[in-house]
Amino acid sequence: MYECITMYNDIERSLTRMLLEYFGQDSAPSFNCDRDSDMQVLFYQPELHNRELLQEPHDDSLYMTFAKATAPGLEILLSDGLFHKVELDRNEVLVMPGEILALMAGYRIKPLIHQVVRYSDQKSRFSLGYFTLPNIERGANISPWVSNNSNNHINIMDRVIHNQNQYLVADKSQPQEIKNLTISES
Repeated sequence: MYECITMYNDIERSLTRMLLEYFGQDSAPSFNCDRDSDMQVLFYQPELHNRELLQEPHDDSLYMTFAKATAPGLEILLSDGLFHKVELDRNEVLVMPGEILALMAGYRIKPLIHQVVRYSDQKSRFSLGYFTLPNIERGANISPWVSNNSNNHINIMDRVIHNQNQYLVADKSQPQEIKNLTISES
């Protein structure tokens, strides 16, 4: 898992540098995502459910999400207003922009809405998700690469902290003791 996280961190850094260049920024990234990002292994048992969707349509309100699954089910919303099945080759991973990336880009890049549909003939489905967030530094300021009416009034670090707290019970900017680990099945 450590090697996988390291690999995803390297990919995120490369993508961030390319985005900075694309948006005409000459500086190095003003944040890192190497400490407060999370890797999750999601386990589904589609045949045990009757509902059509295993996950409702949503966007990850993070920076970037890396996703790779063992079986079909992930669909993304495209500009035609329809959800489309994601098909990846063995050596490919899907990178989905989240709200923090959209804020950085002045919403020139939009968060990717996605859902997971149920295939009733699937006994199980594993998905590896790497959810990146800029490292939380209280009082730090992250300036957008593109500033406009959609983001000029938003403190991006405050949004990072708020969005991270939606997914986790603990505020990572404070030391925490982990007492229990619960694995949920969908």
